[in-house]
Amino acid sequence: MQPGGQRDRQQEARPGRAGLAADSALALALAVVLTVATYFVAQHRASVRPFDAGAAALVIASCAVLAARRRWPAAVLAVEFGIILTYLAIGYPDGPIWLTLIIAFFTAVVRGQRLVGVVAAIAVFGVFLLIHPLLGRGPAPSAAGLAAVVAWPLVILG
Repeated sequence: MQPGGQRDRQQEARPGRAGLAADSALALALAVVLTVATYFVAQHRASVRPFDAGAAALVIASCAVLAARRRWPAAVLAVEFGIILTYLAIGYPDGPIWLTLIIAFFTAVVRGQRLVGVVAAIAVFGVFLLIHPLLGRGPAPSAAGLAAVVAWPLVILG
């Protein structure tokens, strides 16, 4: 506590046990739901690699990282970016794994890491939209695909 009964900002930014428990529960629930959803998406979407143990491990890892999202929002966002970039570079199909990046992005912005959020939004737009054409796996994204990628950061950044 600071003089006048005010709580220290750093103390407020730290999640307590309840926050860690809630984030861990979210990570666990997402790991189950997104792994199953990604399996079904992969059955109906063409990709370089089919859903396998590697895809499941990356989806689960992207969910597990979210357990630390309140404590280290910028680091979690960076790790999410790396996991999803790896997932796409390997050739797994686009799908529900994007939700983990959106959650990490939202958390970073809400926790005061707005600049990190802007940098991440630019990186997502630049890298993820071009990964398939750069790797020779398909055309550039459609106008609808571009609009979807532009929309979610704009909504979160306000």
